[in-house]
Amino acid sequence: MSEIAFKVEVHGDLIVVSQPDDQFTAIYAKPIANDQLIPMKRTSEDRELLARAWQLAQAKARERGWIA
Repeated sequence: MSEIAFKVEVHGDLIVVSQPDDQFTAIYAKPIANDQLIPMKRTSEDRELLARAWQLAQAKARERGWIA
């Protein structure tokens, strides 16, 4: 699979990972009591897209100090 472009944005306590063409979006919430992001919404069941979105969301959450 070729490299897919994503944008990662933070909106309050949410991390939104999406493709610039709006074909895919995944939203994750800031964890309250644990060290794991909470998946809230996704627009695809494609495992490769979801895996990449999760990785990007985790990296952003670490960058913001939400998770270790």
